[in-house]
Amino acid sequence: MIFTEDADTKKENAAIIKARFPGVWQVLEELEKSPATGGGFFSVTTAKNGQPTLSLEREGKTYYLHSAYNPEEEAGRLAARMREQAGEANRYKHLFFYGAGLGYQIEAFTRAFPGLPFTVYEPYPEVFRHYLATKPLSNLPLQA
Repeated sequence: MIFTEDADTKKENAAIIKARFPGVWQVLEELEKSPATGGGFFSVTTAKNGQPTLSLEREGKTYYLHSAYNPEEEAGRLAARMREQAGEANRYKHLFFYGAGLGYQIEAFTRAFPGLPFTVYEPYPEVFRHYLATKPLSNLPLQA
């Protein structure tokens, strides 16, 4: 089942990016004008538990970037394992996410490592657009 974009979330996220990350907003506006950047390979569908999940269509096959069953729980398990490995003396100084997807892993890690600085790099504008239309950026501890 295709997940429907949330117009309110999209609007709120646009306001956050315009205010806090104006350079990113300018890039996003330029990308919106260019139809060649999408590709249409990615789509947001509904996981078994009703949450949005991201999938990629290639050569007739569907590949999920998050769990097709419970994406939030999957991200939470991954963050909990990393938190356990870090131990009490938290050896991590900065988290770098190569790929945002729909942000489940980012939300889980920022809960598991509160106050730890993080950077997100999403190489696919289409994926970032899906994120902005689906999940609220207000779920993240953002810093400009």
